[in-house]
Amino acid sequence: MKEIHSEVVAESIAASNHSRVLGCTRPKLSPSESRLSRAERSTLAQLRTGECHLLGDYLVKTGRAECATCPKCRFRRQSVQHLFNCDATPTNL
Repeated sequence: MKEIHSEVVAESIAASNHSRVLGCTRPKLSPSESRLSRAERSTLAQLRTGECHLLGDYLVKTGRAECATCPKCRFRRQSVQHLFNCDATPTNL
């Protein structure tokens, strides 16, 4: 059963190669990701899907906030794309 499950999961992952966040084929994961804690990997997975409690977009979608404006720059909607492009919190990622 474990072998069958592993094969099905691997096939499913290979079949869904499009990233909603990036809007293109997703890159290979970095080996450095395996050194992250479970909580960090979980947050990354949530960000990849756009379903993360750290995003204003998600908080508005789930009814936990009325406004999705970024609390750092107070100008744009806080989405995954904005998180990595916010002028108030520059990053090289």
